[in-house]
Amino acid sequence: MTEVSPVNVSSPFCKFQTYVSAFMQIEKALREIDEENKQVQLRSQTKLADANTLVAGIGNKVKEELKSNESVLQTRIEALSKLGNKVRKLKWLLLNTTLPLHMDSKLDEVEKMVRSMVIGVEYGGDGGEIDGHRRRW
Repeated sequence: MTEVSPVNVSSPFCKFQTYVSAFMQIEKALREIDEENKQVQLRSQTKLADANTLVAGIGNKVKEELKSNESVLQTRIEALSKLGNKVRKLKWLLLNTTLPLHMDSKLDEVEKMVRSMVIGVEYGGDGGEIDGHRRRW
């Protein structure tokens, strides 16, 4: 019988096997990290694309709402402007004719109402908040 000699741990072959094993473990770990990095990057890109889509959708809705509000506001301003011109013409007629005193006070009430409506349109209200803006008139 031949005797098998015990393996010498300090032999170059054992050291080589240890290095190869360590290298393979490191390589496997690097591949796993790389795969995980790719998955995280893909999820991040997907979430960013979703966020950009949401932002674009909100931006479009805001633009549409602003256009709609601008159109309504422009219509109100034009109508109030026409009404203001009519009130001025009526006041001029009243000042150049003799009418009872109560008609003049009624005209002042109408003029105040028109002013409050114009102020409301200019400041984004419903036309009722004249008190804070009397100075303009």
